[in-house]
Amino acid sequence: MNKTDNRLCNLRWVSRGENRINTPLCSGNTTGYKNITWDKRRNKYMVIIQRDKKITQKRFNMLDEAIIYRNTNL
Repeated sequence: MNKTDNRLCNLRWVSRGENRINTPLCSGNTTGYKNITWDKRRNKYMVIIQRDKKITQKRFNMLDEAIIYRNTNL
């Protein structure tokens, strides 16, 4: 797949949500994982998932727990 080739035959059609999954990590991400941030105020890892205009946030003490939750709910 040539990323600079914008012809219709070379593009794939996806929804906005599917396209969001392909975005790279933000430069300020300290955990190294998508959808998981460190909540400084509560000293916990926070998983943020947005699906169908609904945002779900859940906090965890351990990074491993946050990763498992994110992987099962994406």
